[in-house]
Amino acid sequence: MRLVQAKKEQITRTMEIIEDGRANLKQLGLPQWQNGYPDLEQMKKDVEQQKSYVLMDGQKIIGTVCLDEDGELAYDALNGKWSSNDPYIAIHRMAVAKEAAAKGIGTQFLQAIEEVVLAKGFKQIRLDTHTKNIPMQRVAKKNHYQYVGNVSYGENIPCYAYEKILTH
Repeated sequence: MRLVQAKKEQITRTMEIIEDGRANLKQLGLPQWQNGYPDLEQMKKDVEQQKSYVLMDGQKIIGTVCLDEDGELAYDALNGKWSSNDPYIAIHRMAVAKEAAAKGIGTQFLQAIEEVVLAKGFKQIRLDTHTKNIPMQRVAKKNHYQYVGNVSYGENIPCYAYEKILTH
């Protein structure tokens, strides 16, 4: 599997994957992504700003993610402590196609992301997930992301924040 920058013609597929993720979160009883976010305009913006990536399994797109080098305002208000103030890449809008879900893809996905982050010259990755999103929390912990505190995107979106300092 490999992670490549998304192209405009792949937006339809990335939205299908986002919808798979939205349906999965709803099935788990999670409020995350149930208010229309992320939407088509956000996904188009990610591609235009060259922040959107797709996870490829051969020639098939099975995942989508935004890798944001510009930081995240919510992270400035972390209720906790980041281990470093060094530049970082934030992982946002990570989702896997329903046909690839629950097959251990999360670990491979994060490893592919880490390769891209290192290739871009960054050593720190930050991500957050809803406090009730146990599957994403497990994937983060399994892959040595450290819980550092809480962030919020409004009163109905409390999130746990994680970071990983890359050493290789």
